[in-house]
Amino acid sequence: MTICPHCQSNKVRKNGKNRGTQRMLCSNCGKTFPLEPKRYTKEDKYKALMMYLNNVGIRKIALFFGVSATAVLKWIKNGHVLLQELL
Repeated sequence: MTICPHCQSNKVRKNGKNRGTQRMLCSNCGKTFPLEPKRYTKEDKYKALMMYLNNVGIRKIALFFGVSATAVLKWIKNGHVLLQELL
């Protein structure tokens, strides 16, 4: 059973596909979300942060992980929280 990540309702239905990924629509709150969101672990973000600290460019890191450069920048900005959690 699929649950809406926004309101935790179980009243969801299919709502098309985006780049091959099934989209779901919540009948309760009206928001859409992917059926299986792609998430990156804290270890992946830590690796990206270590790559950045070792002078690897943001675009190269983004290409390595398959994300946008903006996502890598967000990971770097939030890096101090990651370092405290992992160390």
